[in-house]
Amino acid sequence: MKKLLWLARRHATEIALWSGIALGVLALLADNALVQPLQQQQHALEAAQELGGDVVRQRVAAARAGTPAQQLADFYAHFEHSPKLTELLARLNLIAKASGLELASAEYRLSSSGGEQRLQRYQVVLPVSGSYKMIRVFVARALRELPTMSLDLVQLERETIGDTTVEAQISFTFHLPR
Repeated sequence: MKKLLWLARRHATEIALWSGIALGVLALLADNALVQPLQQQQHALEAAQELGGDVVRQRVAAARAGTPAQQLADFYAHFEHSPKLTELLARLNLIAKASGLELASAEYRLSSSGGEQRLQRYQVVLPVSGSYKMIRVFVARALRELPTMSLDLVQLERETIGDTTVEAQISFTFHLPR
């Protein structure tokens, strides 16, 4: 015991120096692992809230103008100017990354029905894993930034109540001109 105290007194400055370095490294690791992801989620939520109100007001004002025939023509004209499917899928992937989600795989299906329909439906089913908030931000932002896409289904599943990670199946449909 006396020897341990003697060693501690003799090397006190070295022990203090290495303890300080270890605490600094732990603080940096905690910042990278805990604080920065939360800041990214907060920025994504703030951006989603800012964009939400303006888009809805513009759509309501546009829908109220004109005759029903003109409104229908304007509706279909909106789809004529939409980006190509590959661009839409790339944007969806970027939105997922910005929301903190990774799209590892997806199921794609073209649903074309005969008749005089002027739009094709391209369904995308995405399995994702993340927090409920991240998934909610992703869905809201995707619907806001991709106006020719609709949400079909969100299925959430947790292993236990205390889990922070949620497994989700999200089904979107892109509405494309023929």
